[in-house]
Amino acid sequence: MFKLNPYKIGFRTIKTAVAMTLGVIICKLLGLDNYASSAILVVLCIKHTKIHSVQAISSCLVSCLLILFLGSAIFNLLGQHALVLGLIVLLFIPLTVVLNVQERVITSCVILLHVFNAKAINGHLILNEIMLLAVGLGIAFAMNLMMPSLDKKLNQFKTDIEHQITDVFNVFSQACALQKEHLDIKFDALLLNIRKVKSLAFRDVKNHFIRNENSYYHYFDMREKQVELLKRVTYLLERIATHDPILKNISQLMSEISNNVKGFKVNENDKVTQIAKASALALGLKGDTCIAGGGSDGSIMNQYGIPSVVLGVGYENIHTTSERVSTKDLYMLANQLLKIIELVTE
Repeated sequence: MFKLNPYKIGFRTIKTAVAMTLGVIICKLLGLDNYASSAILVVLCIKHTKIHSVQAISSCLVSCLLILFLGSAIFNLLGQHALVLGLIVLLFIPLTVVLNVQERVITSCVILLHVFNAKAINGHLILNEIMLLAVGLGIAFAMNLMMPSLDKKLNQFKTDIEHQITDVFNVFSQACALQKEHLDIKFDALLLNIRKVKSLAFRDVKNHFIRNENSYYHYFDMREKQVELLKRVTYLLERIATHDPILKNISQLMSEISNNVKGFKVNENDKVTQIAKASALALGLKGDTCIAGGGSDGSIMNQYGIPSVVLGVGYENIHTTSERVSTKDLYMLANQLLKIIELVTE
């Protein structure tokens, strides 16, 4: 049965429509031949991230310039015939594969057909095609610089996932308190949510030319690993003896954990972060920041409005029976704490 899919006009659709219109208007005002073709260049280079846009535009430029000069040379040599057109395409496509710009073959063929239909292949034609490329690709680049922020969506996913994980711990707590043998927890929906948002976070990375990582992505990757651990906990709880006296304590523990699922994020420019970094740098350490999983007292203090960061102290095999830390690192931690006190009291 024929079915219409629901569709909402998004920001990318609006950008494409505006960019195509601008491309045609500008090229017509410049008096360029085949000015309507600028719309094709624009629409094929509007992408969903800035990095993909630059990649598309650069490969399009290389591909189009290659076909422009290759086509002009061969048409001048052999004539503007259909068989020659086929020969050029036969040579051109393998070249694009070698140069890794094969995705722009369709765009390049537009330029090739301009050369094929031209009354004369000369400097005016070459300049006309280069101007078409400059306008079309320039507008596409400008439009792709305008990308909507994904922070709102990412934060909403973050909140939803934290609520879902909180619900899991509440189920654990109730199961232990009521001595249930079967836990009805749907992990598949939670994991699907996490994978969706990881894809969104990765897309956000591609909207930055310098930054090659995303704190959200690391955060959701951490949550995905935690959910895998929760699945193992579920398996163990379903097999624990219902008369075991420790169940009451486990129930209380799970209840406490459910109240502390929410993560915290301290910005690089926050005073507490700057003090921690300054103390590390003063001792010859790197002072790098990172996203980490697991619970800490920092989570609780931040929830109560006390800005806090967690200092890395060089643990090895953390949370295992072979956990350890070197005395050298402990001394370094003590020196860092003294340095923090000095910085705060200055």
